[in-house]
Amino acid sequence: MLGNQYFLTHRFLDARKELQEALQKNPSNKCIQKRLIICYIKTGRYNEAFELFYNLVSKDIRFITNSDYLKEGCPCRDIIAELEAAEVTENDTNKILSLAILWLYCDPLNSIKYFEMLRDETYKTKINRLINKINHLVSTTN
Repeated sequence: MLGNQYFLTHRFLDARKELQEALQKNPSNKCIQKRLIICYIKTGRYNEAFELFYNLVSKDIRFITNSDYLKEGCPCRDIIAELEAAEVTENDTNKILSLAILWLYCDPLNSIKYFEMLRDETYKTKINRLINKINHLVSTTN
């Protein structure tokens, strides 16, 4: 699929367009959703990233947490490093939201840390549900 090729070469805008079309044809495809979330973040479509992430995690959190970033060519660690290179302040909702989402692919505890930093009322109820879900996952995994 062309969207995957664009994704693997970090052409996120092109990948987003292709993956959106692919998702319309196959709306239950979790692999497409997982990559599209990252594309939304990298192209500044944070609300869409969050909504897609929330829906996917609500149905199957382990699909995200069981990601093998090396095998799947996931750029999460690089994006996280890029975002964390500059100071993260409480007022930077999009940056915090992006880090919370991306960290779930790699480390649920860091994901919780960033979700707890979010002060935006827009996401409050869903964030609390996500934190509870991630905490439950962590407690049953350890």
